Amino acid sequence: MAGRIRTGREDIPVLTDAVEVAEGETLAGAETQLDERRLAELHDEIVARAHTLAGEIAREALQTLEAPLLEQLSTRLQEELPELIGTLLRHRPDRAP
Repeated sequence: MAGRIRTGREDIPVLTDAVEVAEGETLAGAETQLDERRLAELHDEIVARAHTLAGEIAREALQTLEAPLLEQLSTRLQEELPELIGTLLRHRPDRAP
């Protein structure tokens, strides 16, 4: 029997009944015992996929944060650069007082 956990975003199915597999049998065509080599392969695959996922999430987060920062930068430059340039041009060192 399966239940459901509510996470706010979606329901996650949860297995509530025990599944028994006799020694030597397979579950869904896979071996029930994992040797060290297969564990190492699974470890490497999980690490690689987790790293890829973390990179994607970080890139998305940076893009989300980057857009408002670029807008603020552009707005501030538009507001402050004309005055800064005007001040610098009025107070040039090569200009006689």
